[in-house]
Amino acid sequence: EHMNTALIDNISHNLRLFCEWTQVPCISRNTEDFLIPLLEKYKPQHILEIGTAYGYSLLTIGRTVAKWWGNIIGCERAYPNWVEIQKLLALSKYYGMHNLECLYGPFLSFTPNQFQTQTKVFDFVFIDAQKSEYPNYIDYLIDNKLIDDKTILLFDDVIKYQDKIIWLTESLKAYGYQYELHQLDSDDGVLIAQKE
Repeated sequence: EHMNTALIDNISHNLRLFCEWTQVPCISRNTEDFLIPLLEKYKPQHILEIGTAYGYSLLTIGRTVAKWWGNIIGCERAYPNWVEIQKLLALSKYYGMHNLECLYGPFLSFTPNQFQTQTKVFDFVFIDAQKSEYPNYIDYLIDNKLIDDKTILLFDDVIKYQDKIIWLTESLKAYGYQYELHQLDSDDGVLIAQKE
C-alpha cells in the first residue's frame, strides 16, 4: 500500500491553516524549516514527540521520516486535542501512512514500556510541551534508558519562555550535553542538544 503523498500534503497544509486561524499551538513555519533539514541530515529511525497539540508537528515529522522508514510516537495531554489527533491518524492511515502513533496523557505518567519498540531507544526527541517540565522529561528519558548518547534532543519555544527553562540548560550541562540556541522567530526559537 503506497502513501498518497499529495493527499497527505493537503491534509498537512489544511491543518496548519486551521491551527493558525484558531490559534491552536503549532510549530512556527521557521521552526518547521529548521526541523525538516535536521531530520534529513540525521535520518532518525525512531522519534518521540512530547506535546503535539492537534498533531501538526507529528504529521510533519512523520511525513519527513517516512522517506527512510522512520516512525514517530507522539504524546499529548490536552484532552480536547485527542479527538483532532485521532481524526488525523485515521486519515493518515487511510492514505497509506502507517508510521504515526500517539499516546494520550501527561508524558511523565506513562510507563517506559509504553514506548518500547524494536530499537528501544529514541534517536531523536522533539519536546514542545509544558516548559517547566522540560528538565523532568530529560531525567525520565535518561533514567528509563529511552535515549542514548547518540540521541538528538530538540526543544521548542525556548526563547519566549527563557525564564521557565533556566533549569533546562543546567540539567543538560550536568548530563554532559552540548547545546545551541537558534533564534528562528522574532521572539522565539529552539534549543538543540546532543552529546559530542
